[in-house]
Amino acid sequence: MYRWLFIGMLWIASPHIGQASPPSQQEQIQTIDAQIQELEEMKRGYEARAIRAEDQANRLQFEDHFVLETRRYFQIAEE
Repeated sequence: MYRWLFIGMLWIASPHIGQASPPSQQEQIQTIDAQIQELEEMKRGYEARAIRAEDQANRLQFEDHFVLETRRYFQIAEE
């Protein structure tokens, strides 16, 4: 069972909260490190998607018949 733990500005799901025996500090650090790595991978994925969308919008922006598609790609990149 996972419980949510608020650390600084980040909510982290922790399987250790609420268990009878508290985990060691090393286990806590390893859990947090794994979650940080997962979040960084997600961030890289979102950044790559934004870059691809912006590149596509830049390619299409000077084509008259791709105005709507260009706007859509710029909006995706902005998000």
